Amino acid sequence: MALRTKKRRRGASITSLIDVIFLLLLFFMLASTFSRQAEIEFVSSAQEGGGGEAPNVIPLLILSDELQLNGRSVAEAVLASSLNEELSQSDGIVAIELGEDVTTQRLIDILLVLR
Repeated sequence: MALRTKKRRRGASITSLIDVIFLLLLFFMLASTFSRQAEIEFVSSAQEGGGGEAPNVIPLLILSDELQLNGRSVAEAVLASSLNEELSQSDGIVAIELGEDVTTQRLIDILLVLR
């Protein structure tokens, strides 16, 4: 009669699990950026309060190669001073309209000038 010997189960090795977790941690640390990007604060027309008289709306049209402020062409270098002249006459809101081929980077550049 042969006696059966109980086979002892090996304990689970967590070495491979630790390796996978380390690789995931390394991947996400290298894939993400820790630097803070520039933030531009603006108020949309929906957030503006709905009371009192209507504000003066100054239209700014951004085309890919030119800017138009109140229907006249303006260079980007003098955009801030031209807008200050328009706003000095009365308080107002700048409404920005984009041309069809305006890139997001172009819009951000103009918003940084306006800030």
